[in-house]
Amino acid sequence: MALGRLMLLLWAALALLLPSCRCSDTDVIAQLVEMDGQVQRDWESRQEQWETTAVGAEFRMGDGVRSRDQSSAALRLTGDARLKLTPNTVVRFLTDTERGHVGLDVAVGTAELETKSEALRINSSIGVVVIDPGTQLQLRKSERGLRFAIAVGRARIEHADGATSEVGAGKGIEIGIGGVVLDRFDFDPKGGTQASTAPSAASAEAPEDTKADIIANTTGANADRRAPGGSWEKLPAGTTKLAPGTGIRVGRATTVEVQRGRQKATLNQGEFVVGVPGGYLIQAVKGPVRLTSGGRTSVSVPGGVIVARGSNTSAEVEAGGEQGTRVQVHVGEVEVRGRKTDVLGGGESGLLSRDGELSISGRGPSQVDLVVNAGEDFTVHDPKPPTAIGFRLGGKCPQGSVLSLGAEQWASRGAQVNAAVSTGRHSYQVRCLGPDGPQAEVVAQGRAIVLRDAGTAPIASKAPVTHVNADGRRYTVLYQNRLPKITVGWAAAPVAPSYTLIVDGRSIRTSSPNHAFGSGRLGEGRHTIRFRAATNPLRRSRPTTIVISFDNATPTASLDALSDTRFTPDSSVTIAGKSLPGWQVSVGGKELKLDGQSRFSGEVKVPEGHSALTVKFSHPRRGTHYYLRRPKRKP
Repeated sequence: MALGRLMLLLWAALALLLPSCRCSDTDVIAQLVEMDGQVQRDWESRQEQWETTAVGAEFRMGDGVRSRDQSSAALRLTGDARLKLTPNTVVRFLTDTERGHVGLDVAVGTAELETKSEALRINSSIGVVVIDPGTQLQLRKSERGLRFAIAVGRARIEHADGATSEVGAGKGIEIGIGGVVLDRFDFDPKGGTQASTAPSAASAEAPEDTKADIIANTTGANADRRAPGGSWEKLPAGTTKLAPGTGIRVGRATTVEVQRGRQKATLNQGEFVVGVPGGYLIQAVKGPVRLTSGGRTSVSVPGGVIVARGSNTSAEVEAGGEQGTRVQVHVGEVEVRGRKTDVLGGGESGLLSRDGELSISGRGPSQVDLVVNAGEDFTVHDPKPPTAIGFRLGGKCPQGSVLSLGAEQWASRGAQVNAAVSTGRHSYQVRCLGPDGPQAEVVAQGRAIVLRDAGTAPIASKAPVTHVNADGRRYTVLYQNRLPKITVGWAAAPVAPSYTLIVDGRSIRTSSPNHAFGSGRLGEGRHTIRFRAATNPLRRSRPTTIVISFDNATPTASLDALSDTRFTPDSSVTIAGKSLPGWQVSVGGKELKLDGQSRFSGEVKVPEGHSALTVKFSHPRRGTHYYLRRPKRKP
């Protein structure tokens, strides 16, 4: 039975509890069994470097598969379960390393899932989804969460709180991030339509929550309440039922937790109104509100509305400031409605002005120049920085992450965090997001160097020459290709017929207080030198330290000027240049071989979704350098 079109864009990797595929290797997660048209794949170690594949291809953790225009593919997952990719679909196989689960992330496009004789269990942030044998299932990402639609068979959702939601044929269910049921709807498997019974987008909450009692749980003795039409009176500690429209004032050392159905907000020092018309749980006149709701919880603030989505959302709202209302999302998603509507993810913050203008912090660029694995040390040669860099996390932070790079922070809701990196040397750290924001544990860290460099300068072919005076100081000598030539001298030496130069404990007799070391005579690392006069051994120079290090910020290659300076994304262009010996050169996973003079040349393309052509130079001991060439933007 045709299922129609299906769009699955998971906000985090869905962990599939699968045994191994019926293939020859227990590490294999899926196998390509059918294809029509152009189907490509990549590997965990070379993600986004797509290559043509064929029927029989096997996929392991971190590998990806995609179908192009007018193309399709079918994969065997486990037992007799099948996953079908319709045109322009990208699927990546991920893992939960702590529990050994296999993961499936349909990042773009359309997929169709079908079980036959065996049930399939999906473990995700919404709970465990059990798909019965003989089920044909659609999953569609909505603005508020994820929609499950059953064409044939049945699925059961086992929520983390023990509740169960069952969906049969011709029915669907929409689940927000965190597992809250937002909507149930009828589904037409023939037409693929979904007739939603959800409230309109302007509605703040589900109808059943707006009808529930408003309960205040007060901790502390410094809070007041005012019933509609009444005067202010003490709000006692403990649990109190409040009428809609009741005002609340919260003083120091006191908190008031307000709950209506699954909606929940905690009020601190400030002034508020609960249960105001329009379905809002809280109207914040001034003061902080912490949102940790089990349903769509909305807060009316000067200039707009703040809506927390789902039980997995944790956010802080500070209303009534001179500049406006500040929103800090720790985890999950928060919808901010002002003059325009935007959704803030975990790690992002926003300032909503009183006239409804929203400014956002912590959001990285939507398109990147290159992608690296988080934890990698690398150097970027960019003619026009800052450089938009994507740091691939590999499923380490299912609830989102924050990248700290100097004084800046960049947030991500998915498997990659993007940042605009300026020139200079940077240390970076990645932390996963939790209910209170970035967690203490660093899951990835590294060093990034961004240079303003067009990459066309000739690379050094001769060893550098450096002079060091034995004056007790520390000298650092950097080299690029060949180890340096170093001359050492004792400027304050007394007159003597001869001298002894002591280098790392060994002695060298010299006729003058000078000595020259040829290239490579002093190796990479730390060395200590000292001169001593022959006539008086007590007359000696101060111990001087020489540190010889490879300079990972100097050019490792020189690129020829492009003959086609007007190339555009997805067009072919010839890239050529010269590299230092021992370096591997590649573009988009395609290696460019070096000839006897360490020159390379090849026809390449700008990777899809990238805004620059990246030439990668890697060395087993020297690290990784990326050279960028930017195409002309498409009109």
